[in-house]
Amino acid sequence: MRQILRRAATMTAGALAAGVLVGATGTATAGAGTPQPVGGFDPVTRYTVSGTVAEIVSATPDGETLVYTDSESLEVGFVDISDPAVPAELGTLALDGSPTSVAVTPDGDWALVAVAGTNDLVIVDVATRTIEHTIALAGQPDSVTINRSGRYAAIAIENERDEDVNDGAMPQGPAGLLTIVDLVGDPTGWATRDVALTGIADRFPEDPESEFVDIKAGIAAVTL
Repeated sequence: MRQILRRAATMTAGALAAGVLVGATGTATAGAGTPQPVGGFDPVTRYTVSGTVAEIVSATPDGETLVYTDSESLEVGFVDISDPAVPAELGTLALDGSPTSVAVTPDGDWALVAVAGTNDLVIVDVATRTIEHTIALAGQPDSVTINRSGRYAAIAIENERDEDVNDGAMPQGPAGLLTIVDLVGDPTGWATRDVALTGIADRFPEDPESEFVDIKAGIAAVTL
């Protein structure tokens, strides 16, 4: 069951926002009322977060702890699922801005939280649920991921347009980009490199808004 929940814990908004942990036998409907089994998965339990919303969720490698972002309450939360049928809150951590994404390192030591508003990458000690270090980013982040070995993190810097400016019409700088973080040594020494994404997209090539990033075999794939 723990291995199964480890897979479920990598799901984003749908499962945890509605408080549904999914077991071995597809997807659960995260709507009003009791979740119903669909396909080959069955709901295990339902968990309501203490804040406002749960948007993005990441799990520790042992599959026993979930870390989720709450963009409305400006915090990240921690849930113990060592007993999947009885999830328990471990606490929350307040942030200075709105968390947009979170990823836990493969060793389970750190949660990397992308924070909009302050435009930071906040490194959280998972065991103590405290902030270890903060890295200033070149713009507003929207997605963070870590490669399988834990050597690199990639952050999609969206620099999302302001919908109140010219009705949100594009182009509207600054352009989005990709930031690579070298996860070598202590987090206080992690270095970053920025990768320009201008000139790539067919629409508004001078104003890309990078929405999501993932890494496969050393290659970062970014949606614009």
